[in-house]
Amino acid sequence: MKPEFLKPVKVFFVLTVLFCVSFPSTSLFAASQQMTVIGTASLRGFLDPHPARLDLDGDGKKEKVQAGGIARLSSLIKEIKAENPEGTVVLSGGSDLMRRYFHL
Repeated sequence: MKPEFLKPVKVFFVLTVLFCVSFPSTSLFAASQQMTVIGTASLRGFLDPHPARLDLDGDGKKEKVQAGGIARLSSLIKEIKAENPEGTVVLSGGSDLMRRYFHL
């Protein structure tokens, strides 16, 4: 049985490939331009920040932090798009709308 988390990764990969090959062939030889791809998957309805223990600096110790939150995600996406406004694409692998806001 395949792990469930691989499905959004496959969808993200396929959408990225389709996006990249959808340009006319002449644009492939035009002046190079940086492209930024932002991907999300399995947000699972974490619209509000939540406490988490994460190893943020790679030292093996997990720190207590506030993670997630749609407002934080929106701010990060806006910040990244400001650096490359014409060449930024945001893709979602799905499983975004879940949890208490969407299940009664």
